[in-house]
Amino acid sequence: MMNMKTEQHENFVRRLQLIQDQTGWNLSEIARRV
Repeated sequence: MMNMKTEQHENFVRRLQLIQDQTGWNLSEIARRV
């Protein structure tokens, strides 16, 4: 819909993936905690 928002979302996802790599968490584990 909005290119700016999708770009921000992609950057956010990339940051999350970097954090996941550093902490060794999986998306499923994070989903369980929430």
